Amino acid sequence: MTRLAFGVVTHPGLLVRVLDPARPRQGAAVVVGPEGRDPAPALTELRRLVAAGGEDAAGAGVDLGDGFRSARLAGAAGDRRDAVLAALRALGPERAHLLGERAGVLVALFGPAATKPVGAAAAAAVAEGRWDALTLASAASDILGPEQLEALLGACSGSDGIAGRGRASRLAVHLGQIFADVPRPRRTAPLMDLWERVAAHHAAGARRAARLAVHGKIGRENELRELYRRGADELIVRRLGMTMGWTPSLADAARWTPGPTDWAVMLQTALEDAMAATVLLRTAVAVADLGTRAGLASMTAQLNAAAGTVQGSRRLSGQAGLPPRPGFYVRDLAGRPDRPDLAHQRLARARDYGVVVLNAAEGLLIDIPEHVHQDLRHWTGRDLSAWRAAVPLSGARSPRTWAQPVLCGGAEPLSARSAQDGGSEVVGDLLWLADLADALAAAHGHDAAAIAHGPIVPHADWDPEPAEPAPLVPRVESVALALAGAARLVSLGGRVSRCRTWAELVDGLLAGTAVAEALTGVFPLPDELARLEGARVPGTTVTVRWARDPRATAEWAAYMGNCIAGPYYLEEASAGRAVLAALVDSDGQITANVEIRPERHGWRVGEIRARFNADPEVELERRVRAWAGRLPMPSARLPQRAPRPVKGPGRRPGRLFREAGEPLTALAERALADALPALSALVKGFVLGAGTEAGLVALRRAGREEMARACGGALDTFGAAGLWALTGVRPMSRAIGGLEPALAARVAPLARDEPVLGSLRKLARHAAIAQARTAELVALRLRRALGELAGAGDTRLARAMARRPGTGVLCALTTAVTCWGPADGLVAVARPAAVEIPGYPASSLADEDGPWHGARSGALELGADLDAFWDRIAAHGLLAPAAWLGRGGWPVLWQRACEGESGRAVVWQHR
Repeated sequence: MTRLAFGVVTHPGLLVRVLDPARPRQGAAVVVGPEGRDPAPALTELRRLVAAGGEDAAGAGVDLGDGFRSARLAGAAGDRRDAVLAALRALGPERAHLLGERAGVLVALFGPAATKPVGAAAAAAVAEGRWDALTLASAASDILGPEQLEALLGACSGSDGIAGRGRASRLAVHLGQIFADVPRPRRTAPLMDLWERVAAHHAAGARRAARLAVHGKIGRENELRELYRRGADELIVRRLGMTMGWTPSLADAARWTPGPTDWAVMLQTALEDAMAATVLLRTAVAVADLGTRAGLASMTAQLNAAAGTVQGSRRLSGQAGLPPRPGFYVRDLAGRPDRPDLAHQRLARARDYGVVVLNAAEGLLIDIPEHVHQDLRHWTGRDLSAWRAAVPLSGARSPRTWAQPVLCGGAEPLSARSAQDGGSEVVGDLLWLADLADALAAAHGHDAAAIAHGPIVPHADWDPEPAEPAPLVPRVESVALALAGAARLVSLGGRVSRCRTWAELVDGLLAGTAVAEALTGVFPLPDELARLEGARVPGTTVTVRWARDPRATAEWAAYMGNCIAGPYYLEEASAGRAVLAALVDSDGQITANVEIRPERHGWRVGEIRARFNADPEVELERRVRAWAGRLPMPSARLPQRAPRPVKGPGRRPGRLFREAGEPLTALAERALADALPALSALVKGFVLGAGTEAGLVALRRAGREEMARACGGALDTFGAAGLWALTGVRPMSRAIGGLEPALAARVAPLARDEPVLGSLRKLARHAAIAQARTAELVALRLRRALGELAGAGDTRLARAMARRPGTGVLCALTTAVTCWGPADGLVAVARPAAVEIPGYPASSLADEDGPWHGARSGALELGADLDAFWDRIAAHGLLAPAAWLGRGGWPVLWQRACEGESGRAVVWQHR
């Protein structure tokens, strides 16, 4: 007798042959048939079956001919439904009869819920190739009734890949955990909503890929920028010649100042180019979404309208193939709509033209001198109703919400005019600039650009980076990944009983206190292993990354869909009884997670799992186990949880506590109440789902490296100005400031990040004072971490600083960077010894009431040595990292900082 998978035992007289005799192992594919017959043809058919559907398909008992059927040896992963699903996909509808009776197949897939209507819906799914829908329905048969399964099979449509690579048996376990407390009638709606979310995620990815494919493989943005600059120079030279009446000399050009008419001509050219680039980009998007002919046909009216606005776009000598302005290509497409080959050539440069024209227009608008504003109002007041009739706004924009100040003044913003009398759009509203940014965003797969109003021009981010997913929040890249993440929340203590959508279900699971506590703390890691961070496992291509805190395991589990962030592993790692690791391949992707345990004579691998708890490659597992056995043992025993100390007899409180305890506690309570919105926002940005007090304690206990990593992530959440504002909330300092001066001086060390003396220790641990001091220390340490990121040239900080950082954080960080002295990547933004800093509004280092003087205390908290500041200014001038500046240089960054300052005070109210 031979034991097969799923509890089957062969009886005497049956022949069992392994597909790969050289590697007999648990779960291996085999053929089973009568003795005395040649198994070779059956083995050939089995080999084809395994090649098409994997070893899982062999467990379905497929008829291989001549009395032989496929099977697997005992120890195979999954259950029979996994095998039937894999075999069905490999065989297809035409050969599904090889699995046996239809009723038996349905029972294997759906159990007691296998009614005739369910069978008909499943047959339709098989015929249409909706294998993912069939997989999810089979997994959900344990928690849904027949009518619900029929509805689920009928509603779930879409491309392959939505369910993911998880086995149906594993999905069934997760579904049982997630919906254990949800009444049966309420279970279908969240599942259908999840399917729609995953399908939308896949559709958005496919749409973005199609739109990006329209762009040229080799960008020519720099070449076009030079061409565009030369074209603009030629326009200026022509205007100069018209003004002078003769060919101007270099001296004539140096003395010439453009007048209002010259500025109007240059601005009109920029407007025409922006209109042409907008329509060119929209045409590229339409072709990507609808196909070449249909896309061009849908854009006919807009192409004709844009072609009618441009005055000229001739090529420059020596630059064949690329005109300096996009209007040439627009007229080309409008004039020859029957040339799809020509359309692809022209649209390949749409993105390059859009970027060049947008940057040039922003720079030109900022450079308009104030003395010509009055004379330019005739141009800025031009009505754009005819243009909007042919080229409507993108769906992301509305005149009623466009509050950008009108260029050169003279009128209320468009939002105010629309609310009063339905006023029409004019050129000075600069809505056409946002339209171009939205077209660029659409060409990169986004719904719209992120637009922020400014005093002169709006600031547009047309290719925003996606936000990093929060730890423990299930990802919707596939149904399997989302269900694994939700099941992990259940294992951590999350519970939900009422939900109508997938979002409501996840929010309910995240609301559990146990889930928040699971993200706090630090894992003990022996120095001997810490030094091997990034080391390569011998004989493989993977490197090692150690888990140092629960947030790391949460991030890994969100991608891997396995149980490394479960309560058992977190408890073992926190207690020092195990070390958790990720094996990362050469592309930076996690291949497997490993649990390593210390034994008396060395380390051993307790568990190793690939994505969705699958087994890793056999050779990889063998080499990892061999590598773990050779790891150095720690010189000191791994730390264990210390027992709670037993309190001894109390002492009479000291004099300082008697004098300051009661008034300082009352002041601290009031300061904490006022700071609660900011502190809550701060904690939510760092410690997912934790209460404010518990989250602050977790942040205070974090090490410097962990704090720096968290600070970098918070920059993506709050932005530089938001994080600076939140870390500027100091309840302990405020409470101390309310005391009598003499008493305040004695307790002042409570607001500093340093050990307190014996007379202050009891105060530091007392009620609201302890909470206020914790919030104070967290703010100080976050600012120190921000300074470390600045000193290290962190890319996340550079990205945040380039987006309306606010004058407070910009001045403080720039002061700190200047104090640290010249280094690679730093550039001077002012001349040596200069105290007047370029940019609008004007600022001075010597102004005691200005932002630079007010930022000195913040620079100290960042780690700056202010004694060296003026020496650095005298020798090198004010320094700033080049990565912060972008294309517009310091003046544009300073303008964005001044714009960002207006939203600083309410940053935590809209998070």
